[in-house]
Amino acid sequence: MRIALDASMLGHGGGIPTYAEHLIRGLAQTPGNDLILWCGTRASQAHVRRLIPEDLEIVEPAFSVRMLSRLGFFACANPLSIERLVGPVEVFHGLNYLLPSHHGRAARFVTVHDLSILTHPEWHPGMRTRLMARPLPRTVAKAHHVITDCEAVRVEVIERFRVRPERVSTVPLAPSSDFCVQRPEVIDKVVRRYGLRAGDYILFAGPLEPRKNVARLLDAVQLLRAKSSDVPPLVLFQEATLRHCRRVRH
Repeated sequence: MRIALDASMLGHGGGIPTYAEHLIRGLAQTPGNDLILWCGTRASQAHVRRLIPEDLEIVEPAFSVRMLSRLGFFACANPLSIERLVGPVEVFHGLNYLLPSHHGRAARFVTVHDLSILTHPEWHPGMRTRLMARPLPRTVAKAHHVITDCEAVRVEVIERFRVRPERVSTVPLAPSSDFCVQRPEVIDKVVRRYGLRAGDYILFAGPLEPRKNVARLLDAVQLLRAKSSDVPPLVLFQEATLRHCRRVRH
């Protein structure tokens, strides 16, 4: 089966690029799949060439086509078909809520990870809300099939957009092989680098955005420390963590 995947979000950190990387690698290792990766951004083009097997086909569109695909993502108005973007395929899968085109013969799949951009816009950066709030409902309406990460989001999509239940499927996320029991000496080497002790810290890993409610986590740790001196250190893990931590604390 010829499957095209939107890899435009790659080259950035976060959960969705991680989801995309693992899905691409998994499908590439599955016999019978002929993969084409649509790289609609400069960052994704550079990242994908370091990520994928050499035999996968990469589509790096010209500037004019990238601009038209942005019309597809954010205004559902790209006049080009899926086939004009990636060539003849049976399926095009948008991995990050939106699609670069809504025309063509290919079956259009899209993954909707959650609906917080609509239900709680205050949890997101303003630019993200302005860009996605309108095209997301249109994309769900025009996609042939919608994939969600969990059943709760599937129910939300069906109820909010009045989508037929058979058009929405839950595909739970599988853990990466990186998540496995490590040898004690490996753990000790890492935690000592950060001045910690194995098993004696509280870890938060993720973007420091309002939707993650890190301010409440800081409040909870402060309350614990007010009652006890035996509270493990809190570790916030993200790129540019210190800059964001100062903003959160203030």
